[in-house]
Amino acid sequence: MKRLFLIGICCLPLLAQAKTDIGSPGDLYFSLSIRQGTCELVQSDFSVEMGEVTLARGHSVGDALNHVPFTIGLQHCGDVVTARVTMDGTADADNPDLFALDEGGAEGVALEIVDASGKVQKPKSTDATSHDFAINPADGTISLAWTASYVVTRTPVKSGAANALVNFSVEYE
Repeated sequence: MKRLFLIGICCLPLLAQAKTDIGSPGDLYFSLSIRQGTCELVQSDFSVEMGEVTLARGHSVGDALNHVPFTIGLQHCGDVVTARVTMDGTADADNPDLFALDEGGAEGVALEIVDASGKVQKPKSTDATSHDFAINPADGTISLAWTASYVVTRTPVKSGAANALVNFSVEYE
């Protein structure tokens, strides 16, 4: 016991000289990014079947050949209050406010897409204006309504396949 006491007394001067300063104080920063929640698309890729149209004589530029309603469905929207939809695709050469059809098919017609309020959705390359839709998350699944139709852009109209690819993006607020 005396031996342990002597060792403790011998080490006491060493402990008194030990530095307790561990350096200058530092700062600790935390960062977090808070984003608005987003909705989920009910279906991200889909086809709109436009049917078949029989050409008749007497079509004029601006005539719509048919109207087919379709929807883009959203679900699980959390606190989202607005969905902004922008569509893009190749603009038609005769009417750049419309979407061009794939080459090698019908000619003299283009695809027009109109929202439920009657506002024409133009290709983003022509007009980057988005279409805003109010969202009520309590509604569950939300359907953004559109109507697609083929519009005569020049005469005579040549028959053939009338396919078009339109990409859409949805931003949330």
